[in-house]
This record gives sequence, C-alpha cells and structure tokens, in this order.
Amino acid sequence: MLIRSKKTLSYKKEKPEEKKKHDYQIYNYILHDCIGRNDTPDGIIQTQYKNALIKFIEERKIPQPLKYLLHIQVNIKEEL
Repeated sequence: MLIRSKKTLSYKKEKPEEKKKHDYQIYNYILHDCIGRNDTPDGIIQTQYKNALIKFIEERKIPQPLKYLLHIQVNIKEEL
C-alpha cells in the first residue's frame, strides 16, 4: 500500500507488519501422569478417576474426536 507524505507530497511504501510469534507452552512432559478414556487404569483410584472422566464427557456431550486426559499424579513439593 502506498502512503502519501504530507510534507514532501511523494509516495513511499508502507512497511509490512511483522507477524507476532506466540509463545506456546508444551505440556508433553505430564502425559505419563495422565489417564484417558481408552487407557487401562492401574488401580482402584485410577478406575474411579477414569469413570469420573467418562461421566464428565457423556454429561456434557463432548464429541469423540476430542482427546481428554485427566492428570492424576500431583507432586506435593510443587503445590506447596
């Protein structure tokens, strides 16, 4: 796009806007602490978490292609 300067009455090119880079955080390091709908639970507590996740998905009628995981392991040192 050309812009006309008021002082010189000449045309100069407008500088294109730079694309902003978004800083996305990647959380792949917590996937081994999560349980999903199709995963097999290791114990009673994980079975209850899985049932709660399935109930949550069914009550809200969330479509199947979306992948939902429930983070089940918490490091107490990080919480305090």
